[in-house]
Amino acid sequence: MKLFLHALLFLISGFSFSQVLVINELDSDTPSIDDKEFVELLSETPNFPLDGYVLVFFNGSTSGANSSYLAIDLDGLQTDINGLLLIGSNSVSP
Repeated sequence: MKLFLHALLFLISGFSFSQVLVINELDSDTPSIDDKEFVELLSETPNFPLDGYVLVFFNGSTSGANSSYLAIDLDGLQTDINGLLLIGSNSVSP
């Protein structure tokens, strides 16, 4: 009985800690000019509002001292009917 209760609690807690928003795909360092870089976000639910989220980019090189170089406020944006949002320049399209 104890094992059953522990398993049940584990399953319930797994649902409460599930991810709502993930980075689904990214292209961070394209050859030559960096005009086709993008980040694709995926939510579990369609049309998920991103108010309160900020996407922060960090320089991970040894010379960059792990400093952030860009922060994009996602207030007012939402994922589409498929739960996707593509963030990049005008050179990228879904």
